[in-house]
Amino acid sequence: MKSEGLAGLTTVSVDWEEPAVIILDQTQLPNREAYLRLYTPEEIWEAIYHLKVRGAPAIGVAAAYGMAVCAQQFGDCLLYTSPSPRDA
Repeated sequence: MKSEGLAGLTTVSVDWEEPAVIILDQTQLPNREAYLRLYTPEEIWEAIYHLKVRGAPAIGVAAAYGMAVCAQQFGDCLLYTSPSPRDA
């Protein structure tokens, strides 16, 4: 998890090149605007649990981006695909 200042970003964003979920660390508000880059499911869970991302819409977006980032990082090794009828 990296902390950085990225002025102009929204509450939750994604960087597909690294890949990482970027969140505004809401525990730092209103004194400081700090963004965190989250790379693992554990970091995303921790950010939600510790209220670094707040509000149902932002939590949902962070979780969904987290799933997408994890799928991109780990490929289809974690994704279950049911056999097609042709394989039976």
